[in-house]
Amino acid sequence: MEDGKPLDNIAVSATARPSIIPATAPRKTVAEAAREYIERSRQKSHKTYLGYRKAVNLFVSNCKKTYF
Repeated sequence: MEDGKPLDNIAVSATARPSIIPATAPRKTVAEAAREYIERSRQKSHKTYLGYRKAVNLFVSNCKKTYF
C-alpha cells in the first residue's frame, strides 16, 4: 500500500468462530446484575461495601436500560 498499489494478499480467515453465548441465553436485568455485584462485594470492608452499595443503587435508579 505504501507504493500506491492495493493490497491483494491480505489473509482472511475462512472459518468463522461460532458465538460463545447461545442466542437463547436468558438476559440478565440491570437490577439482578447489581444485586449479584453487591453480594460479591460483601466480603470487602464494611465501609467499602456501603460505598459500593450506595453507588450501585444510585446507578440502578438512574439507569434507563432494562438489561445488562
